[in-house]
Amino acid sequence: MKKTFVILILIFVTQFFSFTLNAQEQIPQQTQAKEKYHNLYTINVFRFVLNDARFGIERPINERFTLRAVLGLKYNFGADSYINSPIWLIQPYYFTVSKGFCVGGGINYFFSEKKRFYVSTELYYDYYNFDDKLYKHGSGQDAETYSHLTSMQLYKTGVKILFGAKLKAISNDRMDLIFDVFAGVGLRYRKIEITTTAGIGQELTDDVSDLYKYDSPRFETEEYFIPTIHLGVLMGFSFKGN
Repeated sequence: MKKTFVILILIFVTQFFSFTLNAQEQIPQQTQAKEKYHNLYTINVFRFVLNDARFGIERPINERFTLRAVLGLKYNFGADSYINSPIWLIQPYYFTVSKGFCVGGGINYFFSEKKRFYVSTELYYDYYNFDDKLYKHGSGQDAETYSHLTSMQLYKTGVKILFGAKLKAISNDRMDLIFDVFAGVGLRYRKIEITTTAGIGQELTDDVSDLYKYDSPRFETEEYFIPTIHLGVLMGFSFKGN
């Protein structure tokens, strides 16, 4: 069932991108005349805190519905180690060392033709990974402490429902600057695979040579469905006449 869920998400996203590229040809001429813009290009402002650049495009179908697509790249700055974080629900402890990508697609429904307040649904797929990074766990006090050399593969597939408001900050003859504030909930399938090749107990170290190499790698896999909460701000640019 989980594999089927992932496959359906990927099929949807593929078809969505194809449909988005051709949607403009299907918009009636009278609808085009009413639209203030054809495309809205967005940047997810908050995701940069997690070394995650996410860009989107929105294209109107009619006066109330807008299709949107998202493409993101997860990057790091060459960090060789990471440490467990007490705020991992907000900022995952592996974000400094992982890399990957995300794709998503959805549809917005606006409650009025002014295109301000909306409800949105989105399907998405994320993949993150890293190889041979030093993981340091514990505070060195009463908590258990150890250092491991680990690799990770993380798969996330989900659906979310968002409520948002588009606030126009700047408007002129050429473009509009729009801030999109949103919040919502969702359901996510999450699978994480951890491979550990070396380690040392009761000690935090920055030197990989201190670790004891295992005779064979140790594998851990977790997979489950989890409810999610989503908050964020998109900064968008609409170029008039495009």
